[in-house]
Amino acid sequence: MGETRPLPAEVEAVVQRWDPEGLDGLQRAWVRNPATLAVHIAGPGGVGKTELEHELRLLAPELDWATSPVEAAVFVLLVDAAAPIGRDTLRAAENIRGPVLYAMNKIDAHRDWRAVAARNLEILRTQVDPDARLWPVSARLARTARQLANTHSDRVLAHSGIRELLDAIAQELREQTGETRDSRLQVAEEALIARTRERIRAAMAAAQRDEETQALRAERAAVLAGRDGARADAIAGLRAQLQLARGELTHDIGNRVRAAHTASRAEIARANRRALRAYPRRLQETITELTTTVEEAAVRRLQQVAALDEIAADLRLPEPVEALALDAPQPRHRGIEDRVMVAFGASAGVGVSRLVVSPLSMIPALDIATIPVSLALGGFAAWWLARSRAQLADRAHVQQWAADTLVTAKADLEHRVQALVVETEAQLTARLREITARNSERIDARLAALDGRLREIAAKRAGRLAVCERDLQILTEPIAALARQKG
Repeated sequence: MGETRPLPAEVEAVVQRWDPEGLDGLQRAWVRNPATLAVHIAGPGGVGKTELEHELRLLAPELDWATSPVEAAVFVLLVDAAAPIGRDTLRAAENIRGPVLYAMNKIDAHRDWRAVAARNLEILRTQVDPDARLWPVSARLARTARQLANTHSDRVLAHSGIRELLDAIAQELREQTGETRDSRLQVAEEALIARTRERIRAAMAAAQRDEETQALRAERAAVLAGRDGARADAIAGLRAQLQLARGELTHDIGNRVRAAHTASRAEIARANRRALRAYPRRLQETITELTTTVEEAAVRRLQQVAALDEIAADLRLPEPVEALALDAPQPRHRGIEDRVMVAFGASAGVGVSRLVVSPLSMIPALDIATIPVSLALGGFAAWWLARSRAQLADRAHVQQWAADTLVTAKADLEHRVQALVVETEAQLTARLREITARNSERIDARLAALDGRLREIAAKRAGRLAVCERDLQILTEPIAALARQKG
């Protein structure tokens, strides 16, 4: 029986690929001498498995010890006396196939070990084996008894519980037969195959939810969205900045023109005839200076837009053109109002002169002079009123001309700014197209790399899944395959 292959060749190849350690343990169990029955101790970390096995080896050197549960005829599950059985240990106990002895170590270190033992026994009988027994032991007391080597050693050894556990192990070993061994090995084979199938299914699930693939797909979606939306977002951002600059410059033009209009009204109100005649030249200088100031401000503001990080372009704006040339104001039309003012001035002058010369009429010698004096005073009054009326009319005429001229100048300045904004938009849009074209090449290269990597991963995943499905198919009926191999 020791020469029999434990598994069919194709099943063994699959298990070797997925669980080589489990297969090695099963093969060692098959080639072990049937007359040699081994014991295996297992349990959670820190319960003293190595120490207990060492003491058992010294007390019963005839026992054979297995390195894996599959090779063992008797399985000893060791727990700690510090606390009741944990969930992981309980799950391990439920998965054991074959004779199991439950032992609780370190009873010397815990005064309430009896309560813990009662609780452990209750848990085992309720959830694992209704006939379960629990052997309380102390590897430390066994070592102490061995070191005493006097009359007290037997009593200390008796308190350790080691002999009772050895008697139970020996009883289980005596009850082992060839059929029991074959049954145990068949159960071990079934458990190994079941565990292998679970590993294959876990590998298939991991392949299907490949985190690298998910990360690559997320990156591809982000890169694709960036490629499609980068140009539109950049142009929209540029237009928003240009609209903001246009609004700021238009508002600045309005403020400057209003200030010039206010200064013009004040200057005209104080102007005499000579200043009024020279005012058109003065207004031309004001508009020229205003045009230069506005264009410089517009260029500075648009350069700020061009200096944004995502653009970083050098603007080449057209040279400034000459300022708006003003047409001289048309001569004021002298209408009926001026003639009426002359007549009104003459009449008023005659009346005033008569009041002035009336005292002279009291003197006969000077009475003859009253007529020319009255005429002279009347003429002067008529001239002065007509001249004053004409100066007021000239001021109003120049004031209206200046207001109309500033309105025209404002429209001209807004047109100049609009032309600069349009030229800036054209240059910066071309710059953005150039930038996005270069970025598109880089993004397309990255997309190609991502697609290639995704195809490579998909091909490898398909290969892995195919291998997993084939291995699962081989393990679908392992017991039947085993029967055919042995038959």
